[in-house]
Amino acid sequence: MKPGPKPVSLATPYGAYRWSAREEAGKLVIEESLSMPQQRVRPAQYPAFAEFARAVDQAQSQELVVAP
Repeated sequence: MKPGPKPVSLATPYGAYRWSAREEAGKLVIEESLSMPQQRVRPAQYPAFAEFARAVDQAQSQELVVAP
């Protein structure tokens, strides 16, 4: 695997997200976790919550090139 995207780690009051990819013994290993506590997001908090959701979306949309 060629050098790929850097690991992502997000932690906000709305949740936490981690993503990483690596080559291990000739295999691609992708690790991803998302934790969102059950909570009410008040209208004044919508922009910050949406920013967290967009950051998770962006991390999940990274291009990962696998080549021999």
